[in-house]
Amino acid sequence: MKKSCWVSAIVIAVLTASCSSTVTDDFDSTEVESQVKDLTFSVKGNDFQIDQSSLTRAAASDVLKTLDLALYIPQSDGTYSKYAEVQTSSTDENFGTITIPNVAYGTYKVVAVGNATSSYGGHATLLDPRAITYEEEKVPMVYYVFQDVIVSSSTGNVALELKPAVASFKMVMQGAVPENVAKMKFDVTQCSNSFDASTGLATEGKIQDYSISFDFSSNVVGKQNISARLNVFLSAEDYSSNSPVTIKAAALDANGNEIVSYDFASVPLRIGYITTYTGNFFQDDEVGYSITVDNNWGNISGTY
Repeated sequence: MKKSCWVSAIVIAVLTASCSSTVTDDFDSTEVESQVKDLTFSVKGNDFQIDQSSLTRAAASDVLKTLDLALYIPQSDGTYSKYAEVQTSSTDENFGTITIPNVAYGTYKVVAVGNATSSYGGHATLLDPRAITYEEEKVPMVYYVFQDVIVSSSTGNVALELKPAVASFKMVMQGAVPENVAKMKFDVTQCSNSFDASTGLATEGKIQDYSISFDFSSNVVGKQNISARLNVFLSAEDYSSNSPVTIKAAALDANGNEIVSYDFASVPLRIGYITTYTGNFFQDDEVGYSITVDNNWGNISGTY
């Protein structure tokens, strides 16, 4: 079975939240008290697109589950010293607006990352903007921004526009789910679950082959068109220059034994797109899989 595909462009946008901040103890400021100010960030823009098939749009508060922000001081050796970090959740008042009090005048880098997946991921780890990870090994739907901010007496509200950080692979399994299926496992080549906000790509040195498993609940037994989704950080932005991504999708029983599996070579993943493979996963399928790559303006699809 062979597959190929091409894609065009995507526009994903943004929203609005608020919370208190924590300034790290290791920042030694020599600024006088008058040379500080409260710094407010607002995440806003067009509404998020939450349904690729119907192009339904929704407010950010209906999409993001967490929004985390960190302020860094660039160092001469190319590293970043974290100055302040804020973690917020969609249940917080004024979600989408974040204020850090008493920020010393100067030049900073700000990173904001949003998690749009409710079932896993949680908050981001922002110790280093070049190696952002989540609380679990699974990568949620991540939106981010990385930009300069100059703090002075004239600095006003800083607007942040988030964009997608992940490429997404979705497996739609036609055919009834057998009663002995307990997990779906994905083996992925040359991707990562660590993200470098300065490049928008996978963290250098963290690109590898790895496996991710998802549990099947008992209530899906006998049902058709059940789906499982995998998000990854790519090692190159454009698919044409990226090492071909190979994904093995396997259904396992409760003891980890493989029931059925498919190897998908040269999967057309790209940041900001959902690449969907649809086929008769649990039964023999001589036709192959339908591949759909969703974007903002429609679908590019075919059977391969």
